[in-house]
Amino acid sequence: LGKKSPVLGAVMAIFMLSLAGIPLTSGFVIKFSVFAAGIAEGDTWLVIAAVLASIVAAFFYVRVIVVMFFSAPNENTASVAVPSIFTTITVAATVTATLVLGIIPQPMIELLTNAGIFIRKYRDPMNRIFEASDPVFEEHITTELEAVENSLLESTRSEYPFVSETSRHLVVAGGKRFRPLLVLLAAEFGDPNAPGVVPAAVVVELTHLATLYHDDVMDEATMRRGATSANARWDNTVAILTGDFLFARASQILADLGPEAVRIQAETFERLCIGQIKETVGALEGEDPVKHHISVLSEKTGSLIATSGRFGAMLGGCDQITVDTLTQFGEQIGVAFQLADDIVDITSDSDQSGKTPGTDLREGVPTLAALIALTETTPEGEHLRGLLSRPLPDPTEHALALDLLRNHGSLNEARLEARRWADEARRTLEPLPDIAAKETLIALCDYVVTRTG
Repeated sequence: LGKKSPVLGAVMAIFMLSLAGIPLTSGFVIKFSVFAAGIAEGDTWLVIAAVLASIVAAFFYVRVIVVMFFSAPNENTASVAVPSIFTTITVAATVTATLVLGIIPQPMIELLTNAGIFIRKYRDPMNRIFEASDPVFEEHITTELEAVENSLLESTRSEYPFVSETSRHLVVAGGKRFRPLLVLLAAEFGDPNAPGVVPAAVVVELTHLATLYHDDVMDEATMRRGATSANARWDNTVAILTGDFLFARASQILADLGPEAVRIQAETFERLCIGQIKETVGALEGEDPVKHHISVLSEKTGSLIATSGRFGAMLGGCDQITVDTLTQFGEQIGVAFQLADDIVDITSDSDQSGKTPGTDLREGVPTLAALIALTETTPEGEHLRGLLSRPLPDPTEHALALDLLRNHGSLNEARLEARRWADEARRTLEPLPDIAAKETLIALCDYVVTRTG
């Protein structure tokens, strides 16, 4: 082929070099991206095996190229047919793309990023909440969520590539997008196409993402959303500053939504901080630990989810009663969400939750199940009470406490409390008109207390 049709031989050579992962070809960009992602996730030995396999494959690809151009052709070999114009154009376009995407890799990286988001999105069990809704409404909300996703990627872009990488780390890792979804659903009770709705959805998700970067530093977490946490992948300073960067980007978007939106966000941020401080300090002397814990959840989690419902209804032009109703619903479903999340932290493994299990236990942060177990006075629970009364950095003690708590009756009591808050949220929705968005919000009440990750 190399002797009888050098041009076609050169094209085949480029394709084989790309398959071999040689630099300046799209194949190299893809392999490098996959290997880098594998190392970031801690699969170093798997990456080493893949690199070795690629080297072996590259040897054979290069060997074919050498034979093609430097070996004497067999006289009995059939002649090379002249390809059709369609084949010529197709091959020319493909080889051009192979080279261009190797030399200018950014479009390929963007494609891989978006593909990862797409896969994670459709693997998320949260998508089943739409089963209660009609297909037209599902398509509408899905389109809106895609607009939010695109805006998130744009909002986390920086002129400094490293900042873009760190800021998009958790965006690309996926997530439920629970808060943006609530913004969109709340807007359905007014004008869902109002110009501020999608930007508000982006604001609440950026704010949430920023708190995750900071939380992982405080918790010394190593996993988040199934990926290595930012503090583990880089360091605490990078994680903290990335969270600050996301807060700044959220503030930029808020400035275009008006002074009322800015005021609401400031109040929400104040509640987030107070909730974290209250959790860090703990219940005051004489204060009921369970009531204190619920107030922490209301501040830390319920506040931003309440603001999600408020933003959607307010910017969608709803009347004040509807705005207040959806704000109250957000607070209630937010507490239910966090109670269930704390249960997931105890009962699930890393593959299900995307986080390291038992993080709160390790740090000595009380959850409702632990607080209920601590009130028990039976001799059988004495060992567990001793473990729950302090942080558990020792892996053996941590594993033991996790196992004991998973089999303790307090876990079921915590589930019932989460269900109670979800039921209260459902009742709050009763005065609202019966539209597809209301049906989906009702389905959310079931989702938050039955999920496993």
